[in-house]
Amino acid sequence: MQKIEFFEYFLYQMLSTFDIKNYRNENGYINADIGMLKAQKLLFFTCSLSAINFEKENTDLFDFFDKFYAMPFGHVESEVYSYPSQNFIYFNFSRNSISQIKFYKETDFIVEPDKNRKELFKKILIQTFSDFKIEISNLFDDSNNEIVEKSHRLTSWRNYYDIALSKNKNSEFIPIDFLRRESKFITPVLA
Repeated sequence: MQKIEFFEYFLYQMLSTFDIKNYRNENGYINADIGMLKAQKLLFFTCSLSAINFEKENTDLFDFFDKFYAMPFGHVESEVYSYPSQNFIYFNFSRNSISQIKFYKETDFIVEPDKNRKELFKKILIQTFSDFKIEISNLFDDSNNEIVEKSHRLTSWRNYYDIALSKNKNSEFIPIDFLRRESKFITPVLA
């Protein structure tokens, strides 16, 4: 599944770009106190920050991660969340941590098929990390509860989670257009 390939590249770039405490072991492998819950919120907020420039660029990370749902613990990319964790190639998740299980080389990602799409993803991701380095790095210091609370402050979560509850469900799809419009108001939530 290509979306998982993008997600693992996102993790690799995120953990390589930001100064994560104790994130490399003696073999050079990544080991960080970021479980799937926090990884999901970091993915969501990074996608939202990338969408701030959507009108100018006409592309953002929501073009790659497009199945966000309002769930009890905030915004969740459902296809990433439902993917069996034992099938990841480079990373392994436990409840509150992520471990690298295979060395990641940049050349593993930018290959056929879809080389141009992967290069576009990389460009948007690196630009977003560069433009919003402070906002994203601050999220690493948040506890799981704090980062979930930031997600819960957003209108997209409140509106669509309320819809889910009204249907006696625990999740509701959030349209990407709604998330893109909301992105213009995301930076105060991250402060």
